[in-house]
Amino acid sequence: MTANPRKLFREVLGDTKRPLEAIKAEREGFGLSVDEAMAVCLEATGRVSTLSEQQAKLGPLLRLGSFARNAD
Repeated sequence: MTANPRKLFREVLGDTKRPLEAIKAEREGFGLSVDEAMAVCLEATGRVSTLSEQQAKLGPLLRLGSFARNAD
């Protein structure tokens, strides 16, 4: 078994071309939660370097969505 969730994600994605299969493999292989597996997916694909970076990007959008819901 691959010793690193990011490496496993890349291997499965390369073999299957299916991100959901790669996420499933990480979760099963390493016992990750959905949030943890998604963070690995984002890091492995280079979309963000860390979960903290992703949260920082989403924070303003989440606040904006909350504001919009409360404006009604």
